[in-house]
Amino acid sequence: MDLDRATFLIFALLSALIRSCFAIPGLIDLGQSLSDKKYPEVQGYFRVEANIIQMKNPRGTTRYYMPCDLIPGYCDPRITVAIDYETPNNDAGKDSVPFSRYVQVFDGSRLADVEINKIVSKDICGKSTRKINVRVHAIDKDILSDDLIDDFRCYIYTTDPPANKEANASWSAEQTCEGHNGSHKIIWKYRWFFIPEAECRETAGSSEVVAIPGLIDLGQSLSDTAKYPKVQGYFRIEANIIRLENPRGTTKNWFPCDLIPGSCDPKITAAIDYQTPNNDAGKDSVPYSRYALIFEGKGSSVDINKILSKDVCGHSTRKVNVRIRAMDNDVLSDDTIDRWSCFIFTTDPPAADEQSAKWSEEKVCSGHNGSHKIIWKYRWFFIPQDQCRETAGSSGVIRRLIPFIGK
Repeated sequence: MDLDRATFLIFALLSALIRSCFAIPGLIDLGQSLSDKKYPEVQGYFRVEANIIQMKNPRGTTRYYMPCDLIPGYCDPRITVAIDYETPNNDAGKDSVPFSRYVQVFDGSRLADVEINKIVSKDICGKSTRKINVRVHAIDKDILSDDLIDDFRCYIYTTDPPANKEANASWSAEQTCEGHNGSHKIIWKYRWFFIPEAECRETAGSSEVVAIPGLIDLGQSLSDTAKYPKVQGYFRIEANIIRLENPRGTTKNWFPCDLIPGSCDPKITAAIDYQTPNNDAGKDSVPYSRYALIFEGKGSSVDINKILSKDVCGHSTRKVNVRIRAMDNDVLSDDTIDRWSCFIFTTDPPAADEQSAKWSEEKVCSGHNGSHKIIWKYRWFFIPQDQCRETAGSSGVIRRLIPFIGK
């Protein structure tokens, strides 16, 4: 080996070692950044919004074309997103925005193509950019270790500049960005616009992201304004959760709960949500940690017969969502049996007081798996201000479960 070749190899090894230790951009990244000088610089105070609509993974594969699971065509995807305006050309992960600072937009089981419909937003305060990378990271959750489904780079270029204000900001046409595995695609669109300096709320660090409700949630809220009258004041909502029907003993994705067909170990929790009734269950509305436990035991179809109660103190609503979540308790990890949204509409307004409040007829709400049903009924009524006991927080649940004493 001649001296020049040996010197080159030593330099290459040292370069790789330095990059791995200090996470600095590679030559390709730097070259692309120089090429990006062709895009005009945008500077000031502006907001970037990206609507992540869908991930397509028709074969249910990982980045390296292997099946996600032993059952072909299925994955357990967890999808996270970051908006990166500072290091858009760098590799995903430690060379740009650490994965720990991505925001979760989807978490599900036994799926391939998934509907996401979430908007992520980032304020940029007094800084500049020539290109923005909306980074999407999808992994397949496994018991031993997670597998990478794919990393996606979805770009916004400054040749399509920000609108001068939010009122004039239109959404782009739907875009497609491909992963390293060409069959994996993200469907998305974006808008960005200048904002007043006083409204700019960029969090510390390079690329923090805040999740906000998706367009479907916002559209439904606008529709509710037109359809349902506003109820405001001091009132109590009571929901009697009577029964869960799961005749086949299956999970949300139609798989048996257990090796013994027809058997589940359900843990059922519930929350009354009057502030974010159209948002997705979980962190976008009432966190699961604030649901009240109303049943835990064995069986597929089970009698619950519990009343959940919530006081609303001086606030208003047009629709109430009685949210119910059923999990199948397993040794290694719990599976989702189903989630239900059971609605109370203000076209049936609260009674004047508790004495005149009548229970509704028994109602049925279906889960994502159509064979899963909740049988329930409700009543609501105005109460004196001094009796109102709303817990702190945006969508708290009063964990006061009243034993069932008859219909």
